[in-house]
Amino acid sequence: MLPERKVNWCCRANTAANLLTIAIFSIAASACTPGNDALTVIPIDPAPSALLFAKLVSGPHTYRFVFSTNALTMIVDTTMAKRDLKQLTQSECKAQDCANDSSMQAGASPEYYWLPPLKSGQWALPEDSAAAAFDYRQIAAQYGQIDGLLGLPAITTLNWLWNRGAGTMSGYRYDSQFFSQARDALVCTAMEMIEGGKPAIQLEVGGQREWFVLDTSADGRLSGNLSRTLVSALRSGHGVAAEVMFSPPAPSGQSWRHALLKPKSMSLAGIRVDGLAFDEADGRSTLGIGFLYKLDKAAFDFANHRFCVPASTRVKPDPLPTQAELDRLAASARRD
Repeated sequence: MLPERKVNWCCRANTAANLLTIAIFSIAASACTPGNDALTVIPIDPAPSALLFAKLVSGPHTYRFVFSTNALTMIVDTTMAKRDLKQLTQSECKAQDCANDSSMQAGASPEYYWLPPLKSGQWALPEDSAAAAFDYRQIAAQYGQIDGLLGLPAITTLNWLWNRGAGTMSGYRYDSQFFSQARDALVCTAMEMIEGGKPAIQLEVGGQREWFVLDTSADGRLSGNLSRTLVSALRSGHGVAAEVMFSPPAPSGQSWRHALLKPKSMSLAGIRVDGLAFDEADGRSTLGIGFLYKLDKAAFDFANHRFCVPASTRVKPDPLPTQAELDRLAASARRD
């Protein structure tokens, strides 16, 4: 029995030694694996194409701002501004160069207000900045409380990870190892800042390269907009897979007739993203929040001007309305 006990003891000793080795290795490995050091986390609504809303806190107030990669400045709602903020004087507005504010809308002369110190989680937004005020009451009837737009001057101070499965859009310092590791597992393409500082990426559409502005505040059933120039080129090159026309009511002397269409082929960083549908638009081509919802993961690397997606990305095709459906919708709108 003694030899048997010795063998058993050796086995137990070896098992204990193995467990100790595994434990030490696990500790070392975990020490080398960076923890999730997100400064702020914005929840992703489970409803497809829903806007992202960031909760910003200032003292006793909690505000609800739309996360907008299309807003070149911070913007606030007029009602909230008049209630809680301090308006700029004429001399202060002149010093802030309000007249050349990129948020200015055609024919609008907004008032300007000083933003208070704002925080979202552990993220303290840039201070001592002014914001134009616009009336969002009509839009709020559709989306609920809107206190303003969280714009690019704040958004671009962090890098961001979109994780649809986890339901999070998380912001990280530029030196975050966790962000770097997550980004390096993805396939990246250049993200240029155009039109005064809006993030844009290039896609190949029907064999043509086109810059698309990434606009997280553009919602809708489709993936975004295509410029009329690109639409014309696709038609002439037989690059349109499907197309219908929409003629909604417009003010006298104007025409809002435009196409809704699907290009035959599209790719992003060499990854096929066929099946996306777009509105034809006068301005630049854009990818809205609907496109982002098609991605399981994405990285906005503002520090290195890159946008990244998984190599395994497979997008769900957009449903394109039939011509009969659009005609009925236009007729109904004209009756109303």
